[in-house]
Amino acid sequence: AVTVEARHRGIAATDVVKLVQMLRDIHIVVDTSPNLETERPLLSVDGRNISRDAHEPAIAAELSRISGIPEVRRLLIEPQQRAAPGDAVVLGRDIGTVIFPDVDVKFFFTAPAAERVARRRRELDKARGSATPDAVLEQEVEARDRADQEREVAPLRPAKSVRQVFDEVMARLPKH
Repeated sequence: AVTVEARHRGIAATDVVKLVQMLRDIHIVVDTSPNLETERPLLSVDGRNISRDAHEPAIAAELSRISGIPEVRRLLIEPQQRAAPGDAVVLGRDIGTVIFPDVDVKFFFTAPAAERVARRRRELDKARGSATPDAVLEQEVEARDRADQEREVAPLRPAKSVRQVFDEVMARLPKH
């Protein structure tokens, strides 16, 4: 949401002062009630639906840069914690290490790059209604992983108390 709104306002991913001020001024809502049309939560900023925009490749390219800014990450911890009170299933790259480090059960899902590229393609194709070349998606997935794993603030890594689940295991679980 922060990256989408920054692009909407013309704020550069490197302009920390403007990003922090924007984050203090906006109201982000994640509506997790079931949405059969999109099969994903409704995401809005100041009442404007940005659900579709959040999955665009241009957003993914800037997401790691903005999410690596310490001030931005600090300002997002509490709102994320408030958004998932009580029992909840929450997805994110630093959910188990930063946002909810003390929860009882954590899973860290991994999958081969080819599977993640296929998932991203399906997600984008559904959002846009057009095909995206695998080579483009592979570069995007690998670049985001590398940036998230190498950032100094909240790097992508399993929490110490995590249960790692590999894609091959997921394929054998019953589908609900």
